[in-house]
This record gives sequence, structure tokens and C-alpha cells, in this order.
Amino acid sequence: MRDLITKNRPNLASYIYANNAVLTTLFTALASSLELPPSAFRSLHRLNSPSGCHIRFIRAPPQPMEERSLALGEHTDFGSLTILFNRVGGLQVLLPNTSDWVYVRPMPGCAIINLGDAMVKLSAGILRSNMHRVVAPPGTQEDLVRYSLVYFSRPEYDVKMKRVEGGLVDRVATDGEMEGESTREWLKRRHQGRKVQFFKGAESWEGAMGTEAKAQIAV
Repeated sequence: MRDLITKNRPNLASYIYANNAVLTTLFTALASSLELPPSAFRSLHRLNSPSGCHIRFIRAPPQPMEERSLALGEHTDFGSLTILFNRVGGLQVLLPNTSDWVYVRPMPGCAIINLGDAMVKLSAGILRSNMHRVVAPPGTQEDLVRYSLVYFSRPEYDVKMKRVEGGLVDRVATDGEMEGESTREWLKRRHQGRKVQFFKGAESWEGAMGTEAKAQIAV
């Protein structure tokens, strides 16, 4: 596996730089929509700064008919923005204020963008992470191997997970945190929150879920 990664480093680097160009555009657009300086979010996601950004390549073969159900349960992403490439269906999103799950149809030459919990924190809840899950592919795709290439963008490790200041955030937000833990600490807590056995009691469990808990309550 190490040799495979080493041999493909130029391709991985090209993929990272291409994603960063897309992310720069998206972060600038989100800042503009909140009447913030263009660099408000870009400055928290510098490509060469230490962070939890990573690539994940997923191969999901078809399961036996009697086991075909959820491949990945409902959740929101930890990070800021997620860029997903896949050609086979299976991703579903929960429509706002309903209990309806709908398929996200892969489109040739297009990526699927998810907004994650970090942007909820940074915008004091004005931006919302979407609840999604992965199920068996629909229709004739159910017997295909599902490949997914995912880029997870996360704030730099030293960024404080608190609301940014200015624009609509100052005018609209009422409960956003002005002081926060570092991204490194926040991500560690969120990862531990997936391990139920790590905690003793419901209070600690709810605390570890962070903004994901709010998303669950909202639906």
C-alpha cells in the first residue's frame, strides 16, 4: 500500500491542489453571502498549514441481498466542506423539516459538496450541516461496486472553533461562541464521540457530539 501511494504522489498532489482551488472559491462565496471579508474562511484553511484535511478512497462491494441496508448511518460531517466524487448512487440526504430521505444523483463531471459542522461553529449556526447517510445503490446499480473519492477539508489545527466576527454573523447570531477550543481539540472530541463506550453517562456523550447533536434534534 505504501508503494502504491508513493508511486501516485504526483496524482494525489494534483488532486489536492485542484480541490483547494474549488474550496477557495466556495469559502469566498460563503463569506460573501454572510457579508464577511473574502478571506474570512480562506484564512482559516491555508493549504500548507497543519490540519486534519485528508483524502479517503472507499471501495464498497455489493453486500448479500439479506444484508443490504445502511452502509453508513445518518450523520453530519465534522469538517468544513467535503468534496465527493462517485459514479454510483447510494448517498441520501434528509430534506429539511421532514423525515424524507432522497437520493443524491451522481452527475458526470460533477462533485457533490457537503457543508460540515465546523462551518456551523464558525458561522454561529447561520450555516447548517446537512444530515446524510449511505444506503445500498438504487435499481440496477445495486450489484455494482461503489467507489468514492472524498476530500475532507478542515480548519487548521490552531484555529479556535468559535464564531467569526463581522457581517451577518454579528447581526443575526445570538448564541455563537466567542471563545472556543482549538480545531485539534475539537476534532479529537468529535472522533471520541463516535465511540459510545468511551463515555460514562449521557451528558458526556451529548457534549462530544458537538453541533451534530443540534442537527439530530433539529430533524
